[in-house]
Amino acid sequence: MDQENTLYAVTPLGPMTLVTDGKGLCSVQFDSPTEEGDRTKDKVIFTYVPATSMPGPLEQAKLWLGAYFTHTPPQELPALPPVTLSGSDFQRLIWQLLCQIPYGSTLSYGELAKRAAEISGKSVSARAVGMALSKNPVLLILPCHRVIGAYGALHGYAGGVWRKQWLLDYERNMLTQQ
Repeated sequence: MDQENTLYAVTPLGPMTLVTDGKGLCSVQFDSPTEEGDRTKDKVIFTYVPATSMPGPLEQAKLWLGAYFTHTPPQELPALPPVTLSGSDFQRLIWQLLCQIPYGSTLSYGELAKRAAEISGKSVSARAVGMALSKNPVLLILPCHRVIGAYGALHGYAGGVWRKQWLLDYERNMLTQQ
């Protein structure tokens, strides 16, 4: 991994690694997907910043993550960094639809499948949506944590279901504090 294009952060949810190709973020992942590891209480600590000038997408990601995890109201968050996505047309459609789920809100896999079917003109199953979400390369930036089961159950999140619950609670609490 080219360290010039990598940023490491310790967040309230544990360590994350962010990678850019110079044009956009291509990976944002938690380092320990299912365990509660090293965490900070209320802030984000960036443990590696390249010695040379930081590529634009990493700088934007640093600003966004710092604001997101320090209780910045959603309407005051900095712009999301650009992303570079590699995936099928279907995956990119699902990822695009994720961006339409408002902060603090949720949508079921089935509801997301209906929206995708309306756009694509093809039948889409909730399972297919789940498979596309499992390939989300940029967690938090594409908010797949906002997609839940039909009756509110929390299912599969690459960062672990406990993180999904934390993120949903965090966003809802931010909305009620405004």
